[in-house]
Amino acid sequence: MNAGVVELVTYQLKPETQEAAFLAAVEQSNQFLRTCAGFVERRVARETGLPIWLDMLFWQTMEQALSAAAQFNHQPETEAFNNLIDRSSAMMTHFDVRAEFTNGAALTK
Repeated sequence: MNAGVVELVTYQLKPETQEAAFLAAVEQSNQFLRTCAGFVERRVARETGLPIWLDMLFWQTMEQALSAAAQFNHQPETEAFNNLIDRSSAMMTHFDVRAEFTNGAALTK
């Protein structure tokens, strides 16, 4: 995968937000991520039975992850996404990848 950093963001949606509208906003926000240096992959998931969402992003370096995070809330492509989440519920953490396991092969860093 060539990702050295995993960014995890958990959040809840605003009460009036419809899932379909939110997923459309996720896709729109991906337009910004595609322009970011070091962006590798994004996965968005919802906890089964609970209103908690997980945004998992993979980056080549910590500097690239932090740079994109600092810009994310100020882009036209991310405005709809940011307007649909409950900002007070958001928590972001970054992790340095130490080992990977993919397609039956362990890849150590």
